[in-house]
Amino acid sequence: MRQAESLNVVDHVALSALRWEVYRCLQDILDAMAMIVADMGLRKPSTYVGLAETMLDGMVIDVSKAEIAKRIVVARNILAHAYRKLSKKDLESVVKDVLPSAKILVETLLSYVESNRLDPPSSITDPASTVFKEHRVKLAYFFGSRSRGVFRLDSDYDYAVLFGRDANMLDEIDLTMDLAEMLRVPVDSVNVVALDFADLSIIYRVLKEGRLLYCEDEGFKRNWERRTLLEILDSGDLRDLLRSR
Repeated sequence: MRQAESLNVVDHVALSALRWEVYRCLQDILDAMAMIVADMGLRKPSTYVGLAETMLDGMVIDVSKAEIAKRIVVARNILAHAYRKLSKKDLESVVKDVLPSAKILVETLLSYVESNRLDPPSSITDPASTVFKEHRVKLAYFFGSRSRGVFRLDSDYDYAVLFGRDANMLDEIDLTMDLAEMLRVPVDSVNVVALDFADLSIIYRVLKEGRLLYCEDEGFKRNWERRTLLEILDSGDLRDLLRSR
């Protein structure tokens, strides 16, 4: 933020530099919020504004900090989309009015991270873990009606897995058959979705409602969920899809 606050705008080059520095500051804060949400296993939002609401619900920030975060989102969107030409006065007003409150939010986030060191979860002992390990799966989630507890006796078993390697359809078939054998159910009652190849809309659904069943490496999981959440948040196509439903 110091760079944005110290820039002296004397020409168009400096004006462009200021715009970039302000945008970068705001985007970095939103990225940090997304990482905290992913690390804490909180509800995964599909929009940047949703980050503020998720953190408020998870008691990471209070109402006043949530409002600061929402102002940051709006300012960031104006800077990113360039619907109109921004003047020196516009940018300096953001530096003067938005960045100081953004610093308060950053201090709150840093304090939260410092006081809530995230330890790896205890080992997951779901019976399917052995199957996932045998098939060299990195991550496995249980989602759908059965994971939500609102299912019929004939409801399918829906799994989403991340192979994290050069997998193909045969890997999905073999895993499906072994899971069905483990569950002692017909193979057509088990569905396996490979997150390596899935659309963002499916991945978002899994992250939002899915229950983690297997994790080969906690560090890998955190990094993958962070990257994926940022990709979801930056996906205008996904936001349009969700709005249309």
